[in-house]
Parts: sequence; structure tokens; C-alpha cells
Amino acid sequence: MIETMEGVEKHVVRTLAEAVSVLIGENFDAFAVEGATALALEQATNARQHFPSLKITCLLSERPAEESATAAEQQNIGRFQSRLSWARKVCRLAG
Repeated sequence: MIETMEGVEKHVVRTLAEAVSVLIGENFDAFAVEGATALALEQATNARQHFPSLKITCLLSERPAEESATAAEQQNIGRFQSRLSWARKVCRLAG
């Protein structure tokens, strides 16, 4: 999805600590977290604590549990469910 947007600079990181480090060192308008639903929402919530005014979005592999969805809503974290399963995304990236 992000690859199709013109004029968008992206940084790919593997851990939340690495993401926080990049966000501190750069000037970003938004932060997108992609991954397994529970983990992505947890990482987005943790990022919110460090960056209260940053636009944060989760690209989720499946519908979140009600408790997680409510917490994300309270933290003003956008949620989008991907049509591809997480396994398919990994296979597509590897292949």
C-alpha cells in the first residue's frame, strides 16, 4: 500500500526500539505498524506513549479482539485490516 504512494519516504525497521530510535532522529508525519494483530496493536500503543501527537496506524492481518480495538481507539490509533493473511504477506516478501 505505501509503495504505491508518490512522495512518501519510508523506513523499514524490525523492532519497536529501532522504530523509536528512527522516529527520534527524523521528522516524520506518521507511523505505520504492520504485523500480527495483537503485537502490532501493542507496539502502536507503546509508540503512542513516546510520541503523543504522531499519527499512528496499524495494518492488521486479522480483526482485533474487542479489548484491543477499544484500547487502540482510546489511543487514537487507526486500524486497517489487510486482505492478505500475515503468512501470505511473508511468503510474498520472501518470494
